[in-house]
Amino acid sequence: MSKLEHKPISIQKFVFLKQEFSCEIKDRHPLISVEKERYQSVCELLKAYPDLTRIENLNQLAYVVNFLSAGVDYQLIEDIVTFQEKYLAQVDFEKNSYDYLPQRITDHGIFDITGMTGPRMIDQTLVFYVRSTHNGLPYCVRFPLPFDGNTLAQYQLLPYAE
Repeated sequence: MSKLEHKPISIQKFVFLKQEFSCEIKDRHPLISVEKERYQSVCELLKAYPDLTRIENLNQLAYVVNFLSAGVDYQLIEDIVTFQEKYLAQVDFEKNSYDYLPQRITDHGIFDITGMTGPRMIDQTLVFYVRSTHNGLPYCVRFPLPFDGNTLAQYQLLPYAE
């Protein structure tokens, strides 16, 4: 390893098909290591592990799509109900607080979180929800399947609540 190369930083590990997947950051770029192979794109990973696209594996697929697309900028919301409860509690707290609070989520508006669900397929598109690790705002992510190698995951803020 040269002086300029850095060892990958492990972010999270999970087991899929009895193999350990290690989500890592190397030189500011996300990658997934499985045994001695490293994958830097969703396309490469899906070619090697097409079973990730099976309906029973949508949680793992959402995680790897988000990680390889955005690194650690967004976090997959795995427990929607808990996220909704915490989000609404934070909104309520901020609305009723007269103290200065840096990085208030309500400074960005209040978002409609009622339609959030776990990862699912809608018209051959993987749809899942993430939160920004910078400011906590909720986003909907859409990722078309089958993946052709050219399309990027689309991150969109949720609509404002009425």
